Amino acid sequence: MNRISTCLLAAALATLSITAASATASEIESRENPQESPGAVSRNNSPTADSEGPAASPFSIHYFGIYYGPSLQKGTERPALDTRNFLTLNASVSPDTFLGITTGWSWQGIPTGVARPRDPFLKLARNNIVHSGAFSWYGDFRVHLPITAESRQKDLWVGMQSFHYLGWEPGDGGAGLAISARYNLFGGEGRGDQWELYGAPNVYWNVSPRLAFNLMLEWGAGRPVGEDPRLLLSNGLDLEPGFSWKVSDGLLLSPYLSLPLDRTSQELSEGAFAGMTLSWQLL
Repeated sequence: MNRISTCLLAAALATLSITAASATASEIESRENPQESPGAVSRNNSPTADSEGPAASPFSIHYFGIYYGPSLQKGTERPALDTRNFLTLNASVSPDTFLGITTGWSWQGIPTGVARPRDPFLKLARNNIVHSGAFSWYGDFRVHLPITAESRQKDLWVGMQSFHYLGWEPGDGGAGLAISARYNLFGGEGRGDQWELYGAPNVYWNVSPRLAFNLMLEWGAGRPVGEDPRLLLSNGLDLEPGFSWKVSDGLLLSPYLSLPLDRTSQELSEGAFAGMTLSWQLL
């Protein structure tokens, strides 16, 4: 089974660490799988008015990219560069609630140079479902629209997903837990995972206002359509150390390593590899 879960979410959670003192859990960037499991949530996606100036725009535009580098093991067939790219338009409904639409594409720059579109999704999100002291809870609901040829071949009608991040930020460091569940509705010829589950605890430490170190443990699983409801196939367990560098107020780079901890992860990822995410607030 292909790795369905969010190899995309791991490095993205590093974006929390740079702004831990002021960030809300809604400032998560998520890493996507081939079926767009968690999706991207833009930073600063709930503009608020300046009390001494004109009101901020209710709209924001954000780019998020994940760049998968080469395998750290010799003799693997992993591409030297494989990218996932996401562009999100958000509209603020209230200071803590927003609507968004995300479109994306994949590009394997080395060796093939092949680009492929990805299914877009609609999102309704809330920054602070609960916010008390150092604790915050972000959550959203997403509807994935199967318009690409790959999704039509799988006879996918629609994907529905709930994504949440629970964050604890007491000071210069913090911890969090990302969880996601997605249900895919297929037609009579459906192929793929009907249920996709994901969990990722992470910890981070701010070295300076622009540099932070982070560590995440990532797990995903799925149940193929038509199989026993009790069946759950693991996509592996990966440890992902990395750091985040705030280049400017709107640009964040987060290099990381993906280290498989079990046989399933090793088989699916062809061993350890290096990668990086780029978070860029365009508007």
